[in-house]
Amino acid sequence: MRQLATCLVAALLAGCGSSAETTDAGALDLGVRDFAVAQLCTDQQIGDAGLPPTFTNVQKVFDNDCVGCHCCGDPLLLTQGQSYSQLVNRMAPNSDHSTNESCGGILVKPGSADASYLYQKISTATPCAGAPMPLQEFQFVPIPQCQQDLVRRWIAAGAPND
Repeated sequence: MRQLATCLVAALLAGCGSSAETTDAGALDLGVRDFAVAQLCTDQQIGDAGLPPTFTNVQKVFDNDCVGCHCCGDPLLLTQGQSYSQLVNRMAPNSDHSTNESCGGILVKPGSADASYLYQKISTATPCAGAPMPLQEFQFVPIPQCQQDLVRRWIAAGAPND
């Protein structure tokens, strides 16, 4: 029950990429998410200049860009405490009968970002199946290059669970 409540709060806050904020007057503003606030790094911070490739930092990417949809009964849970075991050395889920994600193979293959379906989904507009991620208002809006690089470096480092 606690996990469901956590997922519902995360979904409401993240809204699959859009945000709802209260203005000073108390009115609800259903504007588009401000990417500058959620950004963890800049595109000048790639490679050794970027965030350390730890799972803690990768989870921050998931928290900002993924858990709005990948929680609450989704076949792929990317919430804190669930995401690592859902990804590393696990096959891509066949979430429904209309989209077979199995062509992606292993979601995170430690040591090989190129063989990791998760990296393919966030770094290309044309993954082997399904939609690229993340989706914002039902269209692909790629995460910043520095965050893609963070995920790539974490996988290349062996996908450690720090």
